[in-house]
Amino acid sequence: MKIVKNLFLAGIIMLNALQLHAQSVMHSFTQGYLVKMNGDTLKGNIASLSEEENSDTVYFKQKADDAVTTFLPEDVKMFKREGNLYFSKQVSERKQAFVKLIEKGKVNLYLYSYQYRKGSDGGSVNTNAVNGPVALNYKEKPMKKESLYYLEKSNGEIKKISRTNQRGDLWAFFKGDDEMVKKVKEQKLEYEEIPGLIKEHNKK
Repeated sequence: MKIVKNLFLAGIIMLNALQLHAQSVMHSFTQGYLVKMNGDTLKGNIASLSEEENSDTVYFKQKADDAVTTFLPEDVKMFKREGNLYFSKQVSERKQAFVKLIEKGKVNLYLYSYQYRKGSDGGSVNTNAVNGPVALNYKEKPMKKESLYYLEKSNGEIKKISRTNQRGDLWAFFKGDDEMVKKVKEQKLEYEEIPGLIKEHNKK
């Protein structure tokens, strides 16, 4: 029994090693650095992932021939890759993710990019299967990509700006700033124009 257990553990270790090796082969790496939650700074090489992949994971190697270390948003305060800064932020009550810094100043603007799959393309169910109902011709819908802006005040207060109620969210965030509230109310602002609004605000 002990031999079987040891073989099982050895198999898991080998599988993890193969997965890390596959990650290092699949992705190109570029120079960068990251700051861990304890304040330690690690300089090295960071995988060039898509913005959506980077929201959940950072693959890091101090040297080109080192093994890949995986960091999650709970492990890292921020990292720099290809000239861009990414910070670990609470994007919802239960979700912490890496967000890209777009504008820095009195108000920081971040972009949270992610992907999701909602529902399926249907199919039928065989209710007469021996071991219970079995889905037939089931097809998962393709992954969808989404990106949302988040605003952060100097006190650390952060707010998501939704695509369906952007004006209301901006008004709530800038409540007390009469000039910005008036501008938000009067302008017909497209979602993609939010960075320009924040950049102009930070110049004052």
